[in-house]
Amino acid sequence: MPRENLKKVNGKRMRFVATLERFGTKRGWSGSPEQTLLLRDVVFADDDQPACSHLWFKAGVWSSSLKPRDRFEFCARVDNYDKGYHGGRAESLGVETHQTDYHLERPSQVFRIAENVPILGSPEDMASD
Repeated sequence: MPRENLKKVNGKRMRFVATLERFGTKRGWSGSPEQTLLLRDVVFADDDQPACSHLWFKAGVWSSSLKPRDRFEFCARVDNYDKGYHGGRAESLGVETHQTDYHLERPSQVFRIAENVPILGSPEDMASD
């Protein structure tokens, strides 16, 4: 699902509902690992319309009480960023590709709605068919 719905509300702070699929890690700016979370089935809280299929967030105090498969509501700001490879090194290697994409930032006011919610399209759901 493209993030066109987020593009329409770029720059606005809004309420969303999402399901925490899993935790992960990424290499931080200094090289040390940082915990991340994968959110699935992200919808606008006011009308349940899809915002995007998934998002990665950097974990923090805001997410410390969440567990995988928790459904929760939160506030966040929609913002754009450059996605892909760009810059002198990417250009010299011939791999310069980038585009504008949209994500959520500065999550706050997190409220758990439900625990152990089935995640749409997960392998467990497909195995039970």
